[in-house]
Amino acid sequence: MLLKLRGMCAVLLAALAFAGCSDDDAASSLATNFDELEFSYEESDQQLLIRSTVPWTLDCTYLTGDGWLAFDKTSGPGDEGIVSQRVTIKALHNTGVERTAELHITGAGFDRKVTVVQEDGQVRIDGVELEGDMAKDEQVEKTYIAVNYSRAVGGEKLTVTPTLSGEGSDGLSVAAGEVTLDAGSGVARMAVTGTPTTFGEVLFKVAVELGDKSFGPYEVKSETANRMAAPTGLYVFRADSHEIIMEWDNDHSTVRTRKWAWQLLDSDADDAGVVREFTYEVNSNDDKNPKYVYNRFIIGALDPGTTYYFRVKRCPSEGVADDAGKIDSKWTELCPVTTKAEPEVPADAVLFQDFRYLAYGGNNVYTAFAGGVNDNPTGKALDQIFVPYEKYCNANSAAANLWTTHSAAYRSAVGLDGWVGGNNAAGHTGNNSVYGATGMLKLGTGSAVGWIQTPALEKLTGATDITVSFDACCWWEDPSSSAKSDNPEIKVIVVGPGTIDGQKEAKVQISEKREMKPCTVNVAGATAETHIEFSAVFAKENGLTNRWFLDNVLIVPAK
Repeated sequence: MLLKLRGMCAVLLAALAFAGCSDDDAASSLATNFDELEFSYEESDQQLLIRSTVPWTLDCTYLTGDGWLAFDKTSGPGDEGIVSQRVTIKALHNTGVERTAELHITGAGFDRKVTVVQEDGQVRIDGVELEGDMAKDEQVEKTYIAVNYSRAVGGEKLTVTPTLSGEGSDGLSVAAGEVTLDAGSGVARMAVTGTPTTFGEVLFKVAVELGDKSFGPYEVKSETANRMAAPTGLYVFRADSHEIIMEWDNDHSTVRTRKWAWQLLDSDADDAGVVREFTYEVNSNDDKNPKYVYNRFIIGALDPGTTYYFRVKRCPSEGVADDAGKIDSKWTELCPVTTKAEPEVPADAVLFQDFRYLAYGGNNVYTAFAGGVNDNPTGKALDQIFVPYEKYCNANSAAANLWTTHSAAYRSAVGLDGWVGGNNAAGHTGNNSVYGATGMLKLGTGSAVGWIQTPALEKLTGATDITVSFDACCWWEDPSSSAKSDNPEIKVIVVGPGTIDGQKEAKVQISEKREMKPCTVNVAGATAETHIEFSAVFAKENGLTNRWFLDNVLIVPAK
């Protein structure tokens, strides 16, 4: 429903008129809250308010069309002019030009005019484009002249007549045809067929007719070109309950910019829905660096026990000589990948956290690229579990800091309510570094200790011995090197009641390189006020930093 500004002003004026009537005035008043109503082309209704001290009647005069308005009442009694009488006005669906009517509300010599306008509802052609592409000496598949339309009632017959020309058009054809429109918006498609035999521009001229009305002609320019070679060797590198890692082969013999597009689908049907998709262009620095296996990609925040279908294609990079004049490769065949079942958590678990909703950040443990978003603190507020990727994170680039950049709403959405990890928090001084690494936490930087503290163990009803288990791995700067860059040791600290072998903290040896290691610590005398903290031992000592990863935290009563 659309209301013009002057109608809105009339509300204020009418309200003042209603409110300003004296007892004497009330004996001779009749007013409406709008002097103009505007309807969209779709069927809809609005209410007109009438205040009158005299009996009134409503008459409708159609200036365009006939019978397209309906009223729930066309007359009413007079009263003291205080109570608004409501008239519901319905406009029927308009399939033609803009139409206008005048309403006259009359009584005791008064005549209030209200103009009603309904917008043009004719079928619109919103543009014509080419869907798909054409490669020399390759039979064209799933390529169409696509006519986008809107405002259809449904059942209209649209005739599309394309012709083609240009030096790249040899071997191609596209037939004219009639399409029955669906209601609302949609696309009418005419298939392009054949096998182009030459390179060059292809020009489509498209005429569109609907009944006695003509649209266009529209011009669509494309070209026949060489197709890039499709990626090969696509396979499942790893699948967990909420994350998958996919990898495909790539030629690293030449250092250059490379561009990929991938999709994760919900089925292998032709009309499969897209669960996630991403196009990313890897710069030549990342291409030549063995730290970054950019044709390995981790996707998180998925459903457990679910089969997805992954595919990838190569895309030309602008400014790269080898890619000039080429078009996207074909998609690889679909590669099915099934996530593991939901983890089994003991019924008596005090706490379980697998960071399943962390959907951003490269993963150093598995040397996998990932999606990222604009994480500039002065940019958008990051408060959603998943938004479409805006950039890539290489394997050594985690997502935004969960406390200094992400919002509290985001931490709540990803299941971190009650967890503590901010700067100068929980008795700590200085900066803390806690990041998402798609499905796990990355803690620490080259200059800051990384730590995180659980919520209080409120499920405990008294002093209880507990077992704290978790998976951890240290950062490994360069997977092609045998020299470790980070300390493979962390601390588990008991905050509040409880001890570890009579002490408040214990050092734990974690995995050194590219493998999450299960670790266990026993705590005596924990209570509902106890927190468990996981922390690096130091920020940097003897040339080693202490960056590390944490996942699958489980706390249960000791057996």
